[in-house]
Amino acid sequence: MLMARSDLDPDLVAKVIKAIFDHPNEIAQVHPAGKDINIDSAYKGVDYGYSLGFKFHPGMIKHLKEQKKWDKKFD
Repeated sequence: MLMARSDLDPDLVAKVIKAIFDHPNEIAQVHPAGKDINIDSAYKGVDYGYSLGFKFHPGMIKHLKEQKKWDKKFD
């Protein structure tokens, strides 16, 4: 799970998320969890996070929508 302040620039968050999803092999070289990073893993544990009051950052929403992977149930 990645967390960001709600006031962090959405464009910056979208760029960081894109870099993470575009480079899972490089991340896996420094941390084993990197091999599990992909656009579909973005929703892993989200229902639990929402139950605790966490929401998707607008930058993450932007990235998921650009990839046509946004799940409208989280609108």
